[in-house]
Amino acid sequence: MTAPRRPLVAGNWKMNPTSRRAAVDLALAVAAGTNDLPVETVVCPPFVFLEAVASALRAASAADGPRPAVGAQTMRAEESGAYTGEISPLMLAGSASHVIVGHSERRRYDNETDAA
Repeated sequence: MTAPRRPLVAGNWKMNPTSRRAAVDLALAVAAGTNDLPVETVVCPPFVFLEAVASALRAASAADGPRPAVGAQTMRAEESGAYTGEISPLMLAGSASHVIVGHSERRRYDNETDAA
């Protein structure tokens, strides 16, 4: 018999917060506030703060409890290319273990589909 799945709760921060310090503080607060919950937690800060958040969470003491995983808010499927402002899977390697894709606003405003 397989073990029951552990629920996953991910927070997509959109364009918030607006500073690196605030992003790190928020990630550490999420870590402190969720370490007793029976769920896997993932924080998804804006790309410009991804490495700072990942680094801060890695540095957090194991005694503080389980740390949230770090996820990216989106990515392009191509590994490289002339895609201004896009993030590739290779750019996320080492910083993010999860990625959120298929956002409703990207479908609405950027005409993204399952095919693109």
